[in-house]
Amino acid sequence: MTCKAYQHRLDELEDHLDRRLDPARARELQEHLAACVECSEALEMASMSARLLRAGVEPASAASGPFWTRLGALLRSEEEKRSLRRDFLGSLEWLAWRTATAALLAAVLFGGYVITRPLAPRPDQAEVFQEPDHPKNEDDVLVTLAAKQNARQP
Repeated sequence: MTCKAYQHRLDELEDHLDRRLDPARARELQEHLAACVECSEALEMASMSARLLRAGVEPASAASGPFWTRLGALLRSEEEKRSLRRDFLGSLEWLAWRTATAALLAAVLFGGYVITRPLAPRPDQAEVFQEPDHPKNEDDVLVTLAAKQNARQP
């Protein structure tokens, strides 16, 4: 604000809006406002702000019957959606627990099998894994080679 007369006395403008000024000061302010455009605009802005503030503080009018009907229907539909979502998530949670339990049981059974299985081959498998006889000296090697050579010739 560039008005020198009321620059330091803005509280008087607020008092004028609230009708708290004494009549002599109110008349003097009215004369100044008639002559000073800037102070008139400042007073109008303050008045508009006060009206907006009062409008925001005052309670709104009561809602009508159709409003409550629509609001109730909307709330019921939202509750049904949440109920369905809860039921769906509950069944997924149940399925996840069952799957985890089955996987744990399978891991325990497999681990038990691996730990308790015999390390040596069973007697019926021993023949399959039997190692061939190795020659003990040079004569045995020569005899084995000769036998294989004779077996190949027709």
